Amino acid sequence: MLLGVLCFIFVFGGFQAADAMDTKIEPVVRELQSLENRFFDFNMHIEKKLAQMEKAFDEKLNSVETFYKRKLSTIEERLSESENRQTSTEIFYKNKLAEVKNRCYNIEEKLHSTQKLNDIIFNRMEKRLNSIEEKLDEAVYTYENKVNKLEKTLYNKDKKHNSDVKSADKKFSKIEKRQYETDGRKINANAENTELKYNNGIPNSRGIQKGNLTTPEIAGHATDESETSALEVKDKKSENTECASLTRRLTSSGNNRIAFTAYLSNYASELGREHTIPFDQVLLNEGQAFDTVFHAFICPVNGIYMFQSAAMSMYHEMIQTEIVKDGVALVIMYASGSTGGHGYDQGFNSAIIQCNQSERVWVRVHSHDGTAIYGYLKYTTFSGYLLWEI
Repeated sequence: MLLGVLCFIFVFGGFQAADAMDTKIEPVVRELQSLENRFFDFNMHIEKKLAQMEKAFDEKLNSVETFYKRKLSTIEERLSESENRQTSTEIFYKNKLAEVKNRCYNIEEKLHSTQKLNDIIFNRMEKRLNSIEEKLDEAVYTYENKVNKLEKTLYNKDKKHNSDVKSADKKFSKIEKRQYETDGRKINANAENTELKYNNGIPNSRGIQKGNLTTPEIAGHATDESETSALEVKDKKSENTECASLTRRLTSSGNNRIAFTAYLSNYASELGREHTIPFDQVLLNEGQAFDTVFHAFICPVNGIYMFQSAAMSMYHEMIQTEIVKDGVALVIMYASGSTGGHGYDQGFNSAIIQCNQSERVWVRVHSHDGTAIYGYLKYTTFSGYLLWEI
């Protein structure tokens, strides 16, 4: 009974709850239907828009396709034209290349033939040069032998000449001594004769007779004659000694021959303080004492030397140079180009000095006076030579 009551209560409560739920669900269902209607309308609207967009896109796509088709057709036409031109240019250049190859082949053949001809000529010239060199070697050998023989003969002659000169000097001194003794004897004899005559009582001892000389006059005359003869002998001897000394002064007392002249082949610029003048060419270098690398004279033997230098200034510029020995200034050259006229100037100076072996003499800028020097046509030079050895 209780179970039945409970079931009735449960069923009745369920129906009431269902009615309450139905009353609550009805507005939700209505909203859902309205939302469904709205979604359907929105979907229809979207489909219409998409259809319109597809239509516009198709139209644009068709227009773009037509445009690019036209462009593509024009490009294809141009490509075909360029291909045709390329083929024509290829054919043209192939023909040109064939012509060039033919020409190169001909030139190579000519070069090969000329090379053969040159080889033949070169071989002939080598043979001729070898024969000429052999002949020159033979000639040089023979001339060296001749020169050696001549040097030996000259040395022997010089030796003989020196011995002859010494013997002649000895003979001359003996003759001079004998002459001096004979002249003295004559003077003494004349003096004794005059004294005897005077003591024997010659009349008119005061010497009044005409045409006769007194004793002191005769003695004086004899003395004068003897003195004059002695003086003549002395004068001859002094003349000979002076000639010998002059010969010694003018000729070097040795076998060394040293002389040089150097010059600038071009102008020298950017010269600094005490910068060496770069004499790079030589007219004469006897003895090989001038060094063109250091631009200086390197003394080979002790002696007395003469050095000279000339320096020309640049246009409207000034330069001072100096000859130096081992860094010590000897003489200075000055040249200053005037602003008017020719505009150039040349300075010159020289010095005679004693120079010992391995000492150096060169020309440099005096202090810092001038930065450029003229060098064309041998206007700037440096010379020196040996006067005599010591």
